[in-house]
Amino acid sequence: MPPKKDKKGKKKNKASSKDAGEIVSPEDQIRLLQSQTSSLEFQLACKAEETTDVVAVCGDLRSALAEANKKHQEEKQMTADISATMTRQFKSMQHQLLEKIAERERIIQNLRDELLEAQKQSAEQLAAKERIIQQRDEEAALCRQEIEDLCKHFADLFVDASKQISSVV
Repeated sequence: MPPKKDKKGKKKNKASSKDAGEIVSPEDQIRLLQSQTSSLEFQLACKAEETTDVVAVCGDLRSALAEANKKHQEEKQMTADISATMTRQFKSMQHQLLEKIAERERIIQNLRDELLEAQKQSAEQLAAKERIIQQRDEEAALCRQEIEDLCKHFADLFVDASKQISSVV
């Protein structure tokens, strides 16, 4: 931003123009012009120094901006790489978990099938044993009946033999 013009300087110029109506010696005019020239040269030197400083600061800011942009791009690339790696790892883990779930489901189904088969076999074995028990109970009942029949027969034989012995005696 350019510096503001000095209001006092304008007044001096106006005063000088008033004095210009008066006769000013050439030596005073030379001194006045030399003073103005040195003042302008000083201002020019100050402006040149300020410009040099501003150009240096501008160059520093440009290099700092370039460095910040470079760092930003590197961070952005690193973030993208990390994101891609994490996505790849997540998909890999998800695939592994899905495979494990599928394997566990197959194992569960196999165990259910084995359980049903074992229950069928157990029911069949139980039914076969019940049939065997029933057959043996029937056989035992027949044997008891035969024993009772034989006991009656022997009792009858014994009674007959006793009657015969008693009649002989």
